[in-house]
Amino acid sequence: MEMLYYHLRIFHKPDSSKKSVETTEIDLSDTELVEFVRMYEQGQTFLCGGRSVNPHRISLLKIYRTQKKAQEVAQDVFTKYNTAWDYIFDAGEVVTRQFVKRPPSRIETPSISKKKISKMPSSKNIFIVHGRDHKPMKELKEMLYDFGLNPIILHEKESEGSLTLAEKLEEYSEDVGYAFAILTPDDVGCQKNEVEEMKSDLVTQVQKEKRLIGAQQFKEIFQIFSSRARQNVIFEMGYFWGLLKRKRVCCLLKGDVEKPSDIKGVVYIPFKDSIQDVEVKMMKKLTRAGYEVKM
Repeated sequence: MEMLYYHLRIFHKPDSSKKSVETTEIDLSDTELVEFVRMYEQGQTFLCGGRSVNPHRISLLKIYRTQKKAQEVAQDVFTKYNTAWDYIFDAGEVVTRQFVKRPPSRIETPSISKKKISKMPSSKNIFIVHGRDHKPMKELKEMLYDFGLNPIILHEKESEGSLTLAEKLEEYSEDVGYAFAILTPDDVGCQKNEVEEMKSDLVTQVQKEKRLIGAQQFKEIFQIFSSRARQNVIFEMGYFWGLLKRKRVCCLLKGDVEKPSDIKGVVYIPFKDSIQDVEVKMMKKLTRAGYEVKM
């Protein structure tokens, strides 16, 4: 049976000096790799490259697989590789998802019951999910500052290294206690069968009946479309619903925007033009979630 070798590359979150650190382990057997992954998923501190690694301080973890030992290839003067990682990047296969199935677990404080934890805000960091309409987002941001809380807005945060948007979302949602999703009418949509029916009627009218499309029919065309929030807003709202549970997610609806289907139990607060119009309602939601809101 052919021997395979695994190589672990870990990017750490910047420390107080804002320097990002990287640690590596190369030429691991599958047994050695599985042990690293076990400690990572269980949230246990482990050694990698001679450095103590806290799984919760990892911003990115990658696993590569090669058919030869990287160190041996790098030492061979007849190869094109100057370092072991030159070979790994060129010939290695990224197999992270085959081994890492879930993020590191968090250890609960034994002295506090789960019932009490659910009533206590874990953090003053409040995530704001928003679309293209930045006005309500800015209003909410200032309001949360006035409440003595810390608003988190993803696009205002620096990207570390080559993090994808999903990885950036995971990183900055790590210490969040509540989330507001602002659904603004940025997009439009409808069911596909409605479009097909409308298209069939128009084709029949123009090609068979030889009649032009009138103003009333143009109006009917646009009536089948409803105002919707952007897809990324719906996705992020669902992400926080799973991360924080329903009671810690509040959805703010601007104007006549369509509610997401099949999402029940999330708190919806409609407003017309300004977030300020529903300030009292938001204060009540935060208070029920365990926050002491400054007046």
